[in-house]
Amino acid sequence: MFTNLHQLKSLSLISNLISFIEPFVFDESANLSSLSSIDLSHNRMTELEPWPLKRAQHRPMNVALRYNSITNFTNALQWTYSCNFTKIFESTLNLSINDIKHIMDIFSGWSVIDGRLLILLLLLVLVLILVLILILTLILILAHVLILILINY
Repeated sequence: MFTNLHQLKSLSLISNLISFIEPFVFDESANLSSLSSIDLSHNRMTELEPWPLKRAQHRPMNVALRYNSITNFTNALQWTYSCNFTKIFESTLNLSINDIKHIMDIFSGWSVIDGRLLILLLLLVLVLILVLILILTLILILAHVLILILINY
């Protein structure tokens, strides 16, 4: 559809009743080398492939998908995240005003974090919370002891 438009830098498809974007429309094979901004806001999309992240792994991208009805994150592209994709951190993906129930739906749907890593991260957070509780308890005990010492003087 948008193949070989080398000069195309920005694409706005706002309010076009779009309900789905084929996984490979914005792929490298489309040869959209200058494209850095895509706005698909105010459409009827309910699911999303990881094509915004796949594009952003090589060049900074700004993708807006605001005001859709996105609830499902699919991965027919079979894309997986790699720590080498540093350009992703220079990019933006705006998913505000959608029907996303939980942020983890994105991570699990797009294979950004697999289940084992997720469990390890949750356990790490739990351990950190317990350590913080222990530290706060020790601070309270020390404060109580100091108060008792000061009262006795």
